[in-house]
Amino acid sequence: MKKIWILLLFSSTIILSEPKKELSILIDSPEDANFELELWKENPGNGDAITKSVPEVILFRGNKIKVNPKDEFVFFRVRRIGNFGAKGFWTQVYSADVDPGSPLSVPNEFKQAPKVFAKVEEPVVERPSDTGSFVAIPDKGNVTLYLTREKLKITTTDSMAGTLVTHYKVNDGIWQTLPAGEFLSFSDEGNYNLQYYSVDRVGNKEETRSVYFIKDTLAPKTNLLWLDEKQTNGQTSGYYSPETKLSLNSTDLGSGIQESFYAVQCTNSESASFQKYTSPISLKESFSECKNQYRLLVYSVDKVGNKETTQVFEINYSSLAVATVQEEKKN
Repeated sequence: MKKIWILLLFSSTIILSEPKKELSILIDSPEDANFELELWKENPGNGDAITKSVPEVILFRGNKIKVNPKDEFVFFRVRRIGNFGAKGFWTQVYSADVDPGSPLSVPNEFKQAPKVFAKVEEPVVERPSDTGSFVAIPDKGNVTLYLTREKLKITTTDSMAGTLVTHYKVNDGIWQTLPAGEFLSFSDEGNYNLQYYSVDRVGNKEETRSVYFIKDTLAPKTNLLWLDEKQTNGQTSGYYSPETKLSLNSTDLGSGIQESFYAVQCTNSESASFQKYTSPISLKESFSECKNQYRLLVYSVDKVGNKETTQVFEINYSSLAVATVQEEKKN
């Protein structure tokens, strides 16, 4: 969500003409952007407060506008109109009728500043118990074995003559020979049926054994799902109302999603903590403490402990705008 920054610059010009007040607004945004300007007789306060007067509303397209407010309209504010009529946050309320000789100072919260984000500590992911070769995950009364590394070692023992060689085949492949102490490599993700047996140095052959397992070394993927019919899922930028909610949509092609986490971090924030995702995130409730910009950090972990690299979604509701008010008075 973008919140428009407005820097007010006032100047006076003495000419021989009728009194005229001009309000010029220049916004740092695309030229095809849409905005709504409200002119007020009294200060409306923050949000959609109810006042005694009715504002004069001007809808305009583009990143600049000049208007001549009537004398009784002494306050104004601006907000952006997004796709499908979605409305952004109002700017603070500014005066359109001030003494040009008294310059206004812009609040620090509306001044541009370097974007600084502190490092956010992530929770330690505890991996499931590992048998040394596989991770065993209970599944509907059964146990599914997962290989969470690239290589697998077949360990053999023979207390007498000692192991000479191990024979194996993978899925419907041919039988191959694996020298003692060597590793089997599995490059592709997916299901495997490994059959194997060993022969000792005097020719004794053990019975063929088999093990079914799934190789899963890939991390999950988490996407944002906008719970707002006016928005398009997957879009990288947009303008949303405070009532919009975000859902984390996580997918994993292997063992499945175990948990998802998110953190909200304001600009220049010294800390932010991750919490488990359990329900849709409200922009209005979760981000109310952030004034100019915030980041939504998300990641998921699958059932065998593969952790997704933390994804960072920057949500901006600020753009630099310059507004000037000129008072032209008859000498």
